[in-house]
Amino acid sequence: MKSRTWYKKISSALLVVGLAWSACFPVQAAATDLPLSRITTVAGSKQFGQKNGSAAQVQFRFPYSVVQNAAGEIFVADSENNQIRKITEDGTIQTLAGGVGEKDKSCSCTGDLKDGIGTSARFNLPQGIALDAVGNLYVADRMNHAIRKITPDGTVSTLAGSGKSGYQDGTSKAAQFNEPGDVAVGPDGVVYVADTLNHRIRKIASDGTVRTLAGGQMDGAFRDGRGEEALFNEPDGIAVDHKGVVYVADTGNQRIRQITPDGTVRTLAGGGNEKVEESTVLAGDFADGSGQEARFASPTGLSISPDGKTLYIADTNNQRIRALALDTHQVRTIAGVEEYGIWNGIEQNARFDGPADVWAGAGGTLLVADSRNHMIRKITPELPASYSKKSYIQLYLNDTEITFPTAPLRKDNRVFVPVRAIADALGRTIEWDASTQRVTIHVPNDDQPDKPHTFYLKVQDRNIYEGDTVVQTMDTAAFLHQGRVFIPVRYIAEMNGASVQWDEKNEVVILRK
Repeated sequence: MKSRTWYKKISSALLVVGLAWSACFPVQAAATDLPLSRITTVAGSKQFGQKNGSAAQVQFRFPYSVVQNAAGEIFVADSENNQIRKITEDGTIQTLAGGVGEKDKSCSCTGDLKDGIGTSARFNLPQGIALDAVGNLYVADRMNHAIRKITPDGTVSTLAGSGKSGYQDGTSKAAQFNEPGDVAVGPDGVVYVADTLNHRIRKIASDGTVRTLAGGQMDGAFRDGRGEEALFNEPDGIAVDHKGVVYVADTGNQRIRQITPDGTVRTLAGGGNEKVEESTVLAGDFADGSGQEARFASPTGLSISPDGKTLYIADTNNQRIRALALDTHQVRTIAGVEEYGIWNGIEQNARFDGPADVWAGAGGTLLVADSRNHMIRKITPELPASYSKKSYIQLYLNDTEITFPTAPLRKDNRVFVPVRAIADALGRTIEWDASTQRVTIHVPNDDQPDKPHTFYLKVQDRNIYEGDTVVQTMDTAAFLHQGRVFIPVRYIAEMNGASVQWDEKNEVVILRK
């Protein structure tokens, strides 16, 4: 193993001259048919609490759901503060409805059931929220076992539910729910409810009448079918499209289900049958893939893209945001990795901690309720502003395209680029010895400016040398093409903190540093 001194020296050298963007890594590693994206924080901090103000000052306590209206205002179910918060277009956060109340021994705010205006109203662990066409907000008030309605001026009323857990269809307060986890509003104004611990999907008509759409067993189980024949296992997320087709995050079954308007339930994605010990809940896992090949770990919040083609999924315990193509049932990861955390950045490097909900906006923008990070995060599609589609592979350094005398190419499942062009783009020079087919790299030495480091590499040799010493080995060698030395893109870049994005669809490599 090479010493850390050598590693640091050669890594720094390669980064300076541009070889840091060479890599021996399959281009598909970051490939996606979806736009490249960057993850940022909209509001909140790792420190939980209850504070209004600017985005940098605000504090949430386990935000569980997020939606945005046509005016750009963002609404948040701030679950353990028992409030519904609003983020205005200028980034100011205020309380739309719900009073904080007293704090219990865990410092969480105690909940209650009370209608009223603004902070005079009370909630008890509000979770899923949804907007209708005229700006009314509906809330799955989980521990009040009720569905609440908030008008644009902050007036809160109880749409259905008695405040006591149970299972009963009926009108308004005669109906009973058992910890409803999410709501969605159909194109006709019907409110759909993921009645989590009743293991059913309910619907509320405009007159307040509640009836069961699908699900027919008081214990969690799994079965496709129609109406009561279908079985769910703690469904905790729900969305509905413009045709009235309902999508369910069947959380305890680790599956995504679909319900047609006649109540027919089928499974679109997810699989597995292993149960968690002493539980009806199935064990979670992770895998991208088609239909039953895909795996989830406690999927919760759902959102349908404006064009109706993609269902976005907050895969909570996988710490990821996933996308389900509704035509092919192919599941892909949009952002996040297995490890939880709080990092912003490009999609494959971002970290979440318990993402509980996702909301899909225009242009591919996604909002995420990052519950255990106590934040609202944003995923923004990002190709460089100067990008325009060309007939060859393009390479960008941040937002600037690097031009090449010979176009980049793909070989052995990798993208290769001319080394001199990268060095020139960075204002550096290299030396080429045709007789030995060797590229020499002179790199400034911060410790001794008058004694630069000198490294070299050879065509058809995977090693990088300082003098006669091998200081780094790539898994694919440089080669000559049309009289120029080509090197692969990715490996050393990522080792040295340069993020590399590959857009398979548009054949664009973006280097971010």
